[in-house]
Amino acid sequence: MRSRFPLIQVILLFAASVCHSTDPFIVPDVHYEDLPGTWTASLGNIRNTITFDANNTFSGITSVDGKVTDRYEGQWEIKTPYIGPFELIWRYSKSNSVPIGTVDHDTIETLNKKLLVIWSKNKVRRTYQRVVPAIK
Repeated sequence: MRSRFPLIQVILLFAASVCHSTDPFIVPDVHYEDLPGTWTASLGNIRNTITFDANNTFSGITSVDGKVTDRYEGQWEIKTPYIGPFELIWRYSKSNSVPIGTVDHDTIETLNKKLLVIWSKNKVRRTYQRVVPAIK
């Protein structure tokens, strides 16, 4: 009996962490009303700047080493399921690199006034920061 005790402790610790991460009473840091605005993310020499408008349209620019490589736009929507993660849905109407009519789904990890963290279908994590407008 004594030799099983450490194994039981490990199993209980693992189960507790899994239960905590899927606990429906823990509110995720996702406030979808904070999405409208301009956001930017950089990964190496690639920079994305996206503006989400309150009328559910988006427009963005991708640049590599400061040179614009893509300008895109379309419609956005956030799905808020009862159970499961929030989804950001993109419907492209203009792009140099994404076929027109493409519908993309990203999982929202964090969305608040300062930070937007999304996971693509390919399991790529992107972290955007809100662009604060200059004071005039």
